[in-house]
Amino acid sequence: MSEDLFLAGLAERLLEHGAPPLERTAVVLPSRRSAARLRQWLGNKAGRAIWSPELFTMDRFLARTVSRKLLPETDLLARLALTQLEVLGKDAFPVDEFLQWAPMLLRDMSEVDAHLLDLETFYADLTALQGIEDWSLGLGADSPGQQRLLRYWAKAGRIHRAFEQLQTNMQAGHAGHVSRAAVAHFASGEGQVPWERVWIAGAHALTPAEQFVIAHLLKRGVARAAWDTDPALLNDPGQSAGYFLRKHLAELGPGEIPPSDLLRTRHRSVVARALPDPTSMALDAGRELAALSPTEREGTTVVLADPGLLLPFLRHLPATLGQVNITMSVPLRHLPINGLVKSFHRVAVDL
Repeated sequence: MSEDLFLAGLAERLLEHGAPPLERTAVVLPSRRSAARLRQWLGNKAGRAIWSPELFTMDRFLARTVSRKLLPETDLLARLALTQLEVLGKDAFPVDEFLQWAPMLLRDMSEVDAHLLDLETFYADLTALQGIEDWSLGLGADSPGQQRLLRYWAKAGRIHRAFEQLQTNMQAGHAGHVSRAAVAHFASGEGQVPWERVWIAGAHALTPAEQFVIAHLLKRGVARAAWDTDPALLNDPGQSAGYFLRKHLAELGPGEIPPSDLLRTRHRSVVARALPDPTSMALDAGRELAALSPTEREGTTVVLADPGLLLPFLRHLPATLGQVNITMSVPLRHLPINGLVKSFHRVAVDL
């Protein structure tokens, strides 16, 4: 089902139900862009001024539910660097070295928490597994590199436990910490939400923590689910794109909006163009967008196969195009500010 068709159907369902009132309703959506489009559809369908439901992405919904604050990555990295200095003491990594791989460690920690893994068991098993993978079949002691890697995993566990305690004390942290806190909130049997109705709409690959919370709210009758899917994905086990949706529908129910058979029935056309280089591709795409009407642009998506094309593409967009929604990131090294950031970092390290 196309996103707009799904959101239009969701807006109709929200307006049909009537009770509880929309101002006492929360809607959890995949992205802020979806939230903006749903708000437009609600206004169009209602045809008058109405109260809007509260619209959230999943991480912000969980944070609001347990009164936790989601911290930006830069804040988390700074606190993580201080944590490893406090925990490891003289064995701590130099800050400039630590910050090179700290973003990866932070993401791993968030994933571990979102999957509700026990930290003691997880890091003990991970260290043992790494030792097995590096086992030298009795041909000698572990190499210095193998020893460093084993020490790293042992240290990572200590850092994670201390960082989790820090986030608990601050009542703020990354998305995984918030997810773990939300599960504890509802698992106690006393957890409440500040809305009379919660709609979980368009969710796809849910983490175990998110699935636990949704299942709990559905069981209590507080939540309603709406899945954005298509029979072509649901009915063919060979379609990997439908794996999580099939799993969630089996465990959480079919939802309030039936699948729409658009993948097989909707008309589509493909036009291929041969262009000599990436810059020409970006220029051609910009010209195509300029030729579209405002309504056509709203339903247009541009997929760039190479992240390096983003800046050339944006430079070739006409000034009259208006606002665009960008969902991909650009490495810092590709931006003009990269030199300034490097110079500032060198000054900070030398202080």
